[in-house]
Amino acid sequence: MSYDIYFWRQAEHLQLSPEQVLSHLGREDGHPDVEHFSREQVAEAFRENFPDLQESDQGFTWEGSGSYFELFFGFGPDLRVFYLSLCCGYQLVNNSPESMNLIIHSGNRLGYALYDPQTNERYEQPARAATNEENKT
Repeated sequence: MSYDIYFWRQAEHLQLSPEQVLSHLGREDGHPDVEHFSREQVAEAFRENFPDLQESDQGFTWEGSGSYFELFFGFGPDLRVFYLSLCCGYQLVNNSPESMNLIIHSGNRLGYALYDPQTNERYEQPARAATNEENKT
């Protein structure tokens, strides 16, 4: 059994419910008010907390703390990532709050907000993350 969570960054003026946004994101064209990130930016953010993350064509997998998570990308037509879907093993959710907090921290580092469809809650969207180019100035 698994526990699914999602991350994305949307424009402040977007007035759709999280379910409606997720429905749009499930289509290939996404939604114009949801920001895109590169796969490399996502990998960098998650590898900071999970250095042994394994890459696949679909995304990433990680095993540890007696469980696992799988990270899948929602791609737009330009192959930039516009949302993340994580499938977390229940043992991770139930027995490793530290790992779950690191997952949330990784998504927040990108400026993505967490949406938990099990509780129907979308958490506060963090401030926009600076890109590597912005950090150089």
